Amino acid sequence: MPETYVREEEQEIVVKTDPGGEFLTLGQAKRFAESMQTRIDYLSRLKEGELDV
Repeated sequence: MPETYVREEEQEIVVKTDPGGEFLTLGQAKRFAESMQTRIDYLSRLKEGELDV
C-alpha cells in the first residue's frame, strides 16, 4: 500500500497516496474513497449472489 503524504498548499490540505501520483484535496479524496466503497459493496454483493446480472 502506498504511503500517504499530506502537505499544506495555499491553506488547503492535500493528500498524495502515490509518490508518482497527483495531489488531491481532502474533498476529492473523500469522494474518490466513497465511489470506490460503492464499487466494492456492489462487487461483494454480486459475489455473494445477492444481485442478478
